[in-house]
Amino acid sequence: MITGGAGRHAASDPALVDRPLLGLDRVRELVGGSIDVGAHTRSHPDLTAIDPPAAEAEVSGSKHDLERALGRPVGLFAYPQGAVDDRVRGIVAGAGFRAACGVKPGHNKPATDLFDLRRIEVRGTDSRLRFAAMVVVGEFRRRRSRGRD
Repeated sequence: MITGGAGRHAASDPALVDRPLLGLDRVRELVGGSIDVGAHTRSHPDLTAIDPPAAEAEVSGSKHDLERALGRPVGLFAYPQGAVDDRVRGIVAGAGFRAACGVKPGHNKPATDLFDLRRIEVRGTDSRLRFAAMVVVGEFRRRRSRGRD
């Protein structure tokens, strides 16, 4: 969750620009049981392109914001646009996250690096049928016309 964007609109994807991002109230309703929420910075910058203090503030700030709002620990992080390098990995680990994912598609195995987890990407433009198929069989290959996130 982008904590600085909670309740605003998704401006990074033209197909989703009019759809609101989840607000903290809705996220509080969803967490628990089989649903968990991870941090995704405060403002969605490319962490590899900003100076270390700014990157640390984005990462730790989003963790703090979510933990305060949810009243529970947040241990998962997703790199904005999948942009990660050794410095950013260190910042995320140093902030106290247990694991982080980028944008590499696929399934995780026991040997997968916890700070380089794979994911099955579900986009807001995916149909319900496509979503159901991804849940059952995993990632479909898709062409990425814009961005990585």
